[in-house]
Amino acid sequence: MKLRFAAAAATLVIVPASAQEFHGFMGPQWDISQSNPATYQWRLDYQQGLGEHYYFETGWVNDGHFPGHLRDGYAVQFGIRTRVFSPRFTLGVATGVDRFYDTVHDSTNPQGFADIQGFLWLTSGQLSYYAGRWIVSAQVNLEVAPPKSYNGMSALIGVGYQLQAPDSAGPRAVPAHQAEFTTHDEIAGFIGQTVPNGGKSDPKGIAGMVEYRHGIMRYLDLTFSFINQGDNAVLSRVGLATQVWPTRAFGNAVLGVGLGALFAVDQADSTSNEKVAGMVSPTFSYRFGKHWLGRFLWNRTVTGNNTNTDFFSLGLGYRW
Repeated sequence: MKLRFAAAAATLVIVPASAQEFHGFMGPQWDISQSNPATYQWRLDYQQGLGEHYYFETGWVNDGHFPGHLRDGYAVQFGIRTRVFSPRFTLGVATGVDRFYDTVHDSTNPQGFADIQGFLWLTSGQLSYYAGRWIVSAQVNLEVAPPKSYNGMSALIGVGYQLQAPDSAGPRAVPAHQAEFTTHDEIAGFIGQTVPNGGKSDPKGIAGMVEYRHGIMRYLDLTFSFINQGDNAVLSRVGLATQVWPTRAFGNAVLGVGLGALFAVDQADSTSNEKVAGMVSPTFSYRFGKHWLGRFLWNRTVTGNNTNTDFFSLGLGYRW
């Protein structure tokens, strides 16, 4: 079964260079393709103002457990919003896509499952109340998926926080300016756990990683990493990765996400001809003084042969 885990800083397909709000939502979800009983949905979001009436939304969507489906994915949406009732209330509508990963039963596969991947159309309506930097929201979502998955609807309640203090009541229209590069140079070591996205008895493995990070623009990092995803009875993948990272600092905290590729070999399957995998990696770090930092990192390795994995890790780094 897929491990549906994320920390307060982990989500997203593309973290905007100046994200302003972080939200967590949870509530019931219904399968409107078939007559399945209701399940749950939870969602972690970043939302950024693009002006007084426009915003960008991106995050991680976990679609619960309908019979025969374990679906989650990364969402990217653009929306319009307006103030209603008072400056503290906003009503918004956003639409976009969700890159989903759906583990389904497959009797033709010796492992008994298949990782179905694709894009679904996601439309969301949201009513929010701003109490200083804290936000309380209600959100309704409609998901229109390809026939290989299912269509869904959800009604969620959430709590959010403005990562930058607003100039007045309500949301910030645009983010505050950041004068310095988010990152100069960092090196860090990580240890964690690899979870294959498979059936109910996912074997898990201890994994490790070493990363060098360099800021190439104010809001953009570049990394080179050596990753050992561990021996977990399904795979034993080792390789080199490179990624670019939209990123931003909020005081001592730094948020970002990496997009790139893993060039790897599976030591448990020498016949595998898939040597390059995609990687999407939300991250959160906290800086302790001038040089030291701690970092949470979630690497999702995306393949085309049912060996997708999630690698959750904690690391200690030095920066200069």
